[in-house]
Amino acid sequence: MDHDLHWRDVPALNQYLLDLWTARFDLEPTLIKSHPNSQTLLNCEVIAA
Repeated sequence: MDHDLHWRDVPALNQYLLDLWTARFDLEPTLIKSHPNSQTLLNCEVIAA
């Protein structure tokens, strides 16, 4: 099975992980998504899980 991550998939993976952590730690998603650096985080390299 091929598990290569394509660079176009990185923002979607980062969004998934951010949503997962937000739910797991019972954080307020509105505050996180309104933070000025949230788009930088989503568009950077893969977040280490």
